[in-house]
Amino acid sequence: MSVYVDAIVYSPITGQHEYRTVLEQDQTFHLNIPLDCTTAIGSLRISSDTEYYGFFIVGLSQKEKLNLDIKFNKNENSMIITESKGGLGLTSNETVSFGGAIMAFEEFHSPDKYYRMTPEEFVNQELNFNLKERMKAAFNVYNQSERINNYLRNSLELLFFNGKLFQYKEEAERSYRNTTDKVESNYVASEPDASYYSFLNQYELTPQHLYCFSYSGFIKAFLSIKAFDIPTVGNTSIKVWIDEVKGRIKKVLKIDSELFYDLLAANSFDLQLSYENKPLTKTQIANITNYYSTQNSAIATVLLNQNSQLIEKLKSSQDLKVKNTPNVAKEKLMDTLIAGYKGKVVLVDFWATWCTPCADAIKKIRGLKEALKEKDVVFVYIANPSSPKKVWENQIKIIGGEHYYLTADEWSFITEQFEFNTIPTYLIYNSKGSLKDKSIGFPGIKKMQALLENVLQE
Repeated sequence: MSVYVDAIVYSPITGQHEYRTVLEQDQTFHLNIPLDCTTAIGSLRISSDTEYYGFFIVGLSQKEKLNLDIKFNKNENSMIITESKGGLGLTSNETVSFGGAIMAFEEFHSPDKYYRMTPEEFVNQELNFNLKERMKAAFNVYNQSERINNYLRNSLELLFFNGKLFQYKEEAERSYRNTTDKVESNYVASEPDASYYSFLNQYELTPQHLYCFSYSGFIKAFLSIKAFDIPTVGNTSIKVWIDEVKGRIKKVLKIDSELFYDLLAANSFDLQLSYENKPLTKTQIANITNYYSTQNSAIATVLLNQNSQLIEKLKSSQDLKVKNTPNVAKEKLMDTLIAGYKGKVVLVDFWATWCTPCADAIKKIRGLKEALKEKDVVFVYIANPSSPKKVWENQIKIIGGEHYYLTADEWSFITEQFEFNTIPTYLIYNSKGSLKDKSIGFPGIKKMQALLENVLQE
């Protein structure tokens, strides 16, 4: 049984990145992790295919090697960190129970009567009661040095703003659906106006927030606040764009930090790169290079590297084909679809744009596609309307392969037909169109490759 070490690193621009290695027989592991910033706080998670052993935070630095001493016992399903030396000088005591604190914060249940509250009542309830109670739950689990407590507090606040306070309309409507006996309702909550967001003035956004695992998500959510109507940066001069954004929010928010606005622009560019999968234009590259040459030059490096990586991904996915779903009865849909690939082995991947395990598996399978590109294997991806059509169209640009977008009814029938209700799920067909394997959940790249190669040899 393999034991995996997953390193998770958080960037204030590009968000979360995950790297995996396997624990060797001598119980050591080695990982090289690229960092956007000179220092960062990341996390390590240790697990196997069937067990979860622990989660802890680590300090990372571009200039220092991280050394860990972990007493690890697979038989007792436990581990103890006896020493941790690396970036930011985090001690072993400061690394433990961090994941438990986040879990306690997120699992706190608050009263669910939001549809009866005005936006002002909602924000007061959340800040003056629920946020405090959530924090209390987190620090009952985890209480260490002042600096790491501040990091946790800042991270949880940003997480709370993004996941709760920025979602008044959605929370109110969800609350109504959960508490009414009516099957259908035309209830629509009001969208808060700009003044609603004045609560952010209570919280000083400092450079220390850049270390927070929730920072990039918070900034991207801020960019999407409807009341501010912040435009995408596009080909606009960055200084002109920042001045326009300041003009839109200055009556409500007193944010003067140049770094905040520089990162706001950077995250607007990243939305284009990471969510639209659309490379930077020549004008954007010139704007980024010129603006960030005099301040925060590392931001330009991150964005230009991100752009180069995207261009390479797009090159490797030039086999992309968006296919029309066969116009047949749903009972014959899969047979008809597979019949179109007669003579080839077919891997069918049922996925969704919102499914993180699906996305992680798709990244891993990219290398497998390259290894099998000279063989008769077709990679077919199937999604449904739970993936918004525009988001789906953007994401498949870097996936390649053949894509189908089913109706909800078609998807429901197929999941019942093949007896699965979770994704990712995979079906492997041989060259004669016979189903040879079904995997609910990603089985790992080695097993996936072995399954495909066995079918190829038939």
